[in-house]
Amino acid sequence: MSEDNSEKHKETHENKVHHEHHHKHDHSNENHETKKDLKKDVLTWQIVSAVLLIALVFVTFNPINPASIENTNNNNNNQAVFEGKIKIIEYSDFECPYCASFAPTAKRIREELGDQVEFEYKHFPLDIHPNARSAALASECAREQNKFWEYHDALFENQRSLGSELYIELASNFELNMEDFNSCIETEKYSNKVDADFSEAQLVGVSGTPSFTINGQLSVGNLPYEEMLQKINAAKGQEVVEPKQITDDPQLSMKLLTIENCYVCDTEQIETALLELFPTLEIERVDSQTSQQLLNELGIETVPAMLFDQNLVDTSNYQKLSQVFDQNGEYYVFALDRVGAPLQILNEIDISEYPVLGDENAPITILEFSDFECPFCSKAYNEVVKDIKTNLIETGKAKLAFGDFPLVQIHPNAFKASEAAQCARDQNKFWEFHDVLFETKRLSINDLKQHAVDLGLDTELFNTCLSSSEKAKYVNDGMTNGAKLGVSGTPAFFVNGVLISGAVPYEVFENLITEMGLN
Repeated sequence: MSEDNSEKHKETHENKVHHEHHHKHDHSNENHETKKDLKKDVLTWQIVSAVLLIALVFVTFNPINPASIENTNNNNNNQAVFEGKIKIIEYSDFECPYCASFAPTAKRIREELGDQVEFEYKHFPLDIHPNARSAALASECAREQNKFWEYHDALFENQRSLGSELYIELASNFELNMEDFNSCIETEKYSNKVDADFSEAQLVGVSGTPSFTINGQLSVGNLPYEEMLQKINAAKGQEVVEPKQITDDPQLSMKLLTIENCYVCDTEQIETALLELFPTLEIERVDSQTSQQLLNELGIETVPAMLFDQNLVDTSNYQKLSQVFDQNGEYYVFALDRVGAPLQILNEIDISEYPVLGDENAPITILEFSDFECPFCSKAYNEVVKDIKTNLIETGKAKLAFGDFPLVQIHPNAFKASEAAQCARDQNKFWEFHDVLFETKRLSINDLKQHAVDLGLDTELFNTCLSSSEKAKYVNDGMTNGAKLGVSGTPAFFVNGVLISGAVPYEVFENLITEMGLN
């Protein structure tokens, strides 16, 4: 049985931008992208993909007959098309001991019954297993390089050693491209995919692991090969039922609110996805002035905003999607942030608590959330931030604020390095200390103290500050603020409220600023 490799074609925002950047250089004679293309590629890709993900997971799903998802999810790259074979979906957890016991059986099914069976693995990481989600993300990063099943087997074989060291070791053993793999891990590239698997499992009725659907029929537990074979034989000849067509939903209306100069409000694909979810939906595009009034009245601070009427609760898909709606007065507001979409921030981000480099009156505000031990943050410092300083800050076009977001689970020195930089800030040396940390990559306690000496700081004051952990609350508050804005990995940049994720080329910033009319 060959693994479905189509997942490799799904790019994150970061990788997509990298690809397009190189493409432009290889084909210099081609026309430049239109503004519409820039909006979609740089700013709206995550919104569209998140909403489409919901559509793919939910609109084709009949909870009475879970098998109905099979014939309609052709756009979900991890879905195998049902073509007469028995379809088995395993919902599993890499830290679950019973799942590990089942792994040899799953392998035997794949190898011995590959001509009869389509076998698919989906993630159901349980809260009681602290390493299950990270292992799931690592396995998807391996899938991207066509090594999912090898990596899957190795994770279960080394279940007691789950963690970042094992993930990297296995990737190296399987000769994966380590730069791509580490980037995938660092950015939690497949977080939405794991979440979608988990949500689908709940709808199927999964409550523990391992669980299976065999042509849509749910089975639970570490079943021996012989029992699995009986169930597979029993499923032969069973039809996969087509999804139920929604024909009895009430008429539903939605007000689409946008404002002038919104750079993430190209909603065509979002609307298409919503129409699949709600076939009776009528969309009213509200003008900018009226939109602003409604936004103010309802206290909504992000656009685009989507206001559904009261009939929403009587539609077929509402219960499945209720978690992404908030009731606000007479409306139900579709909360795009719940599906991992970046949002245009209406109100200017408050940077008063952050160290700031540049003219405070500059028209462009760039807020970076970073981690001094993150290799991609270091890459961004060398390849992006230096260009931002030269082209935008020194010319008076922009100011740069720095927010701490140390990923403490994988970067043990990052939090203390952030504290040290704040201690240096007390002596007006934050940015010098910031640069030294990224340039030297020396982050031990002794290194931090030596940096203070080299920069001419009052070492007694600095060392007292560092040892007292008095800056820990500041760093924690920075992480909280970043999370509230939607930061989940580093580096993350907000350019006048618009999110750019990852160590993307400087040209992305230039394109966005041009699109905003601020160049």
